Amino acid sequence: MSLPDLPHPFAERLHALVTDAGSVADLRRYFGIDLPPGAAGARFEALGGGGDRPAVADAVTAEDLIAVQALSVTVPAAAVLDLLEGHVGTQLSTLLRAIPRDLDMADATEADLAPSSPAHKAWHLLRDQPGIGWVTAGNILARKRPRLLPVYGGVVRCAVGRPGSFWHALHSTLRADDCALQRELLILRKAAGIPETVSALRVCDVVVWMRHRLRQPSQQQRRVRTVILARKHEGAGLSESVDVEDFGTTYRFRAADDSYTVEPLVSILRRTRRRSACE
Repeated sequence: MSLPDLPHPFAERLHALVTDAGSVADLRRYFGIDLPPGAAGARFEALGGGGDRPAVADAVTAEDLIAVQALSVTVPAAAVLDLLEGHVGTQLSTLLRAIPRDLDMADATEADLAPSSPAHKAWHLLRDQPGIGWVTAGNILARKRPRLLPVYGGVVRCAVGRPGSFWHALHSTLRADDCALQRELLILRKAAGIPETVSALRVCDVVVWMRHRLRQPSQQQRRVRTVILARKHEGAGLSESVDVEDFGTTYRFRAADDSYTVEPLVSILRRTRRRSACE
């Protein structure tokens, strides 16, 4: 791929992750190809026959919302009901009917993804619902239009940076050099033995997620470091931390032979984790 023609540094990072020697093994591990069952997210595309099958392509179904939760996000009950039975679901269906379901992002025009496009309007409609937010909004649309609209979350954002528009940056990168990255993703899919029902966009998402996630500390390790930082911030002088347990609004950890329960520092812990963790 001719990297000088691509937007930097996004394209460089994405190209490096996709072409990593471990990408095929990562895909096989994630999707459980000739291996024990893979990640729950491996069922995202296929659950119930897929969210873009003709019979349901223009409406959010209960299966779509279950599939989205396989990507470790939760849709609040009120939003679920509004999407399935309410006005938001009706609005979204109108927009979905204007979004092609058989179009790859690599073949799309800028107009297909522009701020005035039905796809962009659908994303904003979903994002603005209480309790949904940008990650879940993108995941719902990726379920309904897997070839055109990507899964995009905190780990991928951490891996490739924060372009002004992820859709635009990814679209430009996929189309560069006569769609070389798109071809690379399709080669990876075939090499890993993944069904063609898994889109090139999803192959890209999984490769980036797996490659970057493997390089990050575990969530428990992040929590341990966060507790140490928070305790030192309060002048507690904690020098060792062995374990951390999350009880929702209370963090409990053990240092040496003593146990501590931390309640007034929850806001500090959460604020620090948002800055440091790929979530």
